[in-house]
Amino acid sequence: MNTVGIIETKHGKGSYIASNPLSKAFKNIFPPIVLSTDLESIKLLEARRFIEVGTTRLAANNIDARQLERLESYIESMEKATGNDDLEKFQKSDLKFHLGIAEGCDNEFLFGLLQGLRNLMEEQLSFVLNIPGRIESSLNYHKQILNGLQEGNPEKASEAVAEHIRNATQDIRESEKNELLSF
Repeated sequence: MNTVGIIETKHGKGSYIASNPLSKAFKNIFPPIVLSTDLESIKLLEARRFIEVGTTRLAANNIDARQLERLESYIESMEKATGNDDLEKFQKSDLKFHLGIAEGCDNEFLFGLLQGLRNLMEEQLSFVLNIPGRIESSLNYHKQILNGLQEGNPEKASEAVAEHIRNATQDIRESEKNELLSF
């Protein structure tokens, strides 16, 4: 229990349940699981869809005006990056957009789940965004997601993120199939 952060031992005073023990345990357990797992892109997208549909649904009810403005700024940044062929800037804004939604869901455990996947998501985005047409498609889906969040419509927002991830999955499968055919 002590190794995962649930019990704190204070020398000369005894052992106590840690403040916010679930959060500490989560932070100590989750990263090693992720780091020790060899995830392929499709499996990661499946995990993301599972998490992000829920976080988006919650965010539609819980996100505040400041957080919505931040999401708008990420979309503006993606639009500028698209115009300037700046893949790296697009990728960073794309990731911030998804993490911003998770933050807006107002649930530290769900936000922590997505934060735990951050490095894997960065790697995935660097691959996925190089698929022809993927940047424009992603930008369009991000706008649909934001629209659902702005309307406070959980169904619209969560369906847009589910479709976004399904579309990315399809693009990856198609890209992998084309790579195999080119040999």
